[in-house]
Amino acid sequence: MELNALILSNREIVERARTHVGNLAHGLKTPLSVISNEARSAGGPLAEKVSEQAAIMSTQIQHHLERARMAAQRRVIGVSCETEPVLARLIRAMGKIYHDKGVSVGFDQAAPIRFRGRARIWRK
Repeated sequence: MELNALILSNREIVERARTHVGNLAHGLKTPLSVISNEARSAGGPLAEKVSEQAAIMSTQIQHHLERARMAAQRRVIGVSCETEPVLARLIRAMGKIYHDKGVSVGFDQAAPIRFRGRARIWRK
């Protein structure tokens, strides 16, 4: 009984932390956009450094917002994706990376397979 209460308490703490991270990330997006725009319009070495660091911050914010979205979607029953498009992208990437090494990657899927979760699309 105590163990179940501890697990429930920890789950609630983690959920509150995720919510706070999402709120913080959303709160930082607009001021960071203003800073980035001002730095771009100013020019010069300081502005370049501010733009560079703002881009890093923006990437981190997007990363944490995406994690918060994914965590929220895991709680929704029925969120799933087809595996074939994700595997096709992975195979294409591995083919490019290991082209010179003679490595061959593939998959054989008799019937469509679904993954309980959301496909992650990586962008640079």
